[in-house]
Amino acid sequence: METNVYTERQALSDLVKWSLDRPSWQRDALKRIVLQEGDLSSIDIEELTKICLDSSSSFDPLTSDDVKAGIVTGEPVSIVSVENPIGINALAEKQRLEFSKTGLSIVYGDNGSGKSGYARILKHACHTRDGKLDIRGDIQDIEPKAQSANIIFSTGDKETTLNWNPKKSSLPNLSSVSVFDSKSANIHVDETNPIAYTPEPMRILGKLSDICDTIKNNLDNQIALLIKQTPEAIKTPSLNEKTKAGIFLYGLSDKSSLETLKELSTLSEEEKTRLYQLEIDFAQNPKISAEKIERQNKSLVLYKQQFQKLHNAITEESFNRRDSLRQERDNKMKLAKLASEKIFAASPLPDVGKEVWQQLWEAARQYSDQVAYPNKKFPEANADGDFCVLCQQELDEEAVLRRLTFEEFIQGTTKSDETTAITAYKENIIQSKTADISLSTIRDAIAFLEKDLGESKLAKNVRVALITAKWHLRIYMRGLSPQAKAIEIPESRLNEINQSLSKRASQLLADDKTPERIALIRELNELKDRKHLSSIFEDVKKEISRQQEIAKIKKK
Repeated sequence: METNVYTERQALSDLVKWSLDRPSWQRDALKRIVLQEGDLSSIDIEELTKICLDSSSSFDPLTSDDVKAGIVTGEPVSIVSVENPIGINALAEKQRLEFSKTGLSIVYGDNGSGKSGYARILKHACHTRDGKLDIRGDIQDIEPKAQSANIIFSTGDKETTLNWNPKKSSLPNLSSVSVFDSKSANIHVDETNPIAYTPEPMRILGKLSDICDTIKNNLDNQIALLIKQTPEAIKTPSLNEKTKAGIFLYGLSDKSSLETLKELSTLSEEEKTRLYQLEIDFAQNPKISAEKIERQNKSLVLYKQQFQKLHNAITEESFNRRDSLRQERDNKMKLAKLASEKIFAASPLPDVGKEVWQQLWEAARQYSDQVAYPNKKFPEANADGDFCVLCQQELDEEAVLRRLTFEEFIQGTTKSDETTAITAYKENIIQSKTADISLSTIRDAIAFLEKDLGESKLAKNVRVALITAKWHLRIYMRGLSPQAKAIEIPESRLNEINQSLSKRASQLLADDKTPERIALIRELNELKDRKHLSSIFEDVKKEISRQQEIAKIKKK
């Protein structure tokens, strides 16, 4: 009955096929094991570790040709003969010790005939459990000879001659031949021993297993080194576990998002200001802090009113209203001038009826009514009895009539309209002047926004807006037109601060267990932890990278 024998050749062929599904570094390791004698070097292990960590690295896999080149063929191996021993104990040169290709060969002879000498040659060239091989020369030789012998062995039907010497490595096929003698027997009896012969495929897999353990230790060491690099601030965070920043830091892993880290650790200017305010509020008695905030809020309201009044005085609508009043004034003055010229055409003096003359007329009225003729209403007078309060000359009929004509002009609709238009324009200019803000007030307002409220950016914007507003007001009062629009006062931001200050004061005065106070404390903790996270941003970023590297190693 025929039995199918599973040979080493078949096992090695299957090993090559099996390796195709293995990681690239194991396929490379298998090739090194097959082609190199002894254990792999530290450089080999380092290169294999690199391939293990980076699967994109180039590697040299095990192939069928590698197996054929360095491994026994799998055919039966037999020792045919040992010939021409030189310098081996007392063995005669040019002798031949033959072995039968089949059956059992018995070598016999007296003591000292050379049986042990031939055995020593075979033990050195083949496999034996006796590792203490000492092949001595012939004591009768005057000069030591180079030791050698020819070993003829067959692999299947093919014979091969090995030119053997103690310093030369044997052929791989001869390792499948075991030499057993009394010394080998003592080792089996007296000592604990591994298996005498390990098939080549098993030897390769054993080596691969050892290499896997070595690389695993290397990877574990790398992981330990990476873990050791974690800063103490990340190992034992001081953040609140319930804040968003705390939850992120306590749950740090290879899947942590850098975008989330950046978002949490970046505080806007408003958030920085808010944190500054909250820290100050909680650093002292809440009632005192609330009172201070209420005072700040009142000051801000007053400043806002002044800002708004100045802004309203220089709007486009304000300039249009001023121009309209000025146009109305000019029109009424033209009409009054025409009427004056018509009435006073015969007057010997110029500009009668105009503004300077009117002032003189009103002064005369006041003097006459209050001093000269208190019982009469100016310009009422009697001819040939009353005197002119200006020239001190006695009035005649013509002079009395002329005074009545002047008064008729002054009290007429045209002149009244002119006076009303002039007054309206002047009052508009005077009123606009009351909207002006002094430079010292502007400086105080800017300092208040910047130092008391911590609103540096807002303070800068308000300052620019107020300075340009003052310039526009100056243009307004001079009756000129602006070349560009005024910069808007940031009213919405000022209103937000007003509301925020009111809310802060209310929250500080609330009890510790009220929703308002709890929300305030939560907000403070969130901002504080985000600020702390920003201070260790780079460390956290590196830690995420380390975690990703550790996760990558663990997948290998």
